[in-house]
Formats: sequence, structure tokens, C-alpha cells
Amino acid sequence: MSNALTDAKKPREPPWETTTALHTEIAAMKAITCGEATADQQRLFLNWFERATAVNELEFRADSERDSVFAAGKRFVGLQFFILAKAHIPSAKQG
Repeated sequence: MSNALTDAKKPREPPWETTTALHTEIAAMKAITCGEATADQQRLFLNWFERATAVNELEFRADSERDSVFAAGKRFVGLQFFILAKAHIPSAKQG
């Protein structure tokens, strides 16, 4: 049975490794780049992007400062994306 405590003890992949993607996730990425993604494909991509940038993980790697720095940069990209995606956009006032 998998849970947060047991998952935390599993060795993590090096942060520079490409995040695996299912065929459906790749299809969603392609649809997004063409501007033709359905709502489900958009959600599928966002879930993959969250995993790929490790935005919900601690970037610290005990064995390697370089790995920690790489993971921090990867996480920064995800944080910037999700911060801006959740930002309030004030409506433009017509003059």
C-alpha cells in the first residue's frame, strides 16, 4: 500500500531525468501546442507538468548540492507557472 510516508522513503529519480509520460499525456501536450486541447487534455497536461517540475516536493537532495540546485531550478519553473496561473487579472477599464 502506497502512502506519503512510504513514498518518501523511495529513492527519487535524479532531477535531470525526463519525467515519464503516458501516450495520453503526450497527446495532450501536442493538442495544447496546436491550440486544440480539450478540457480533459488540459487537466492531464497540468497534472503531468506538476509532476515534471516537482512543484509539490522539497528540492533538497541530501547526497548532492548540485542535484538540489538542479531540482530547485526545475521547481522554480513550476512555481512561476502556477503562481501566474492563479493570479487575479484585473479587468481593463474602458476610458
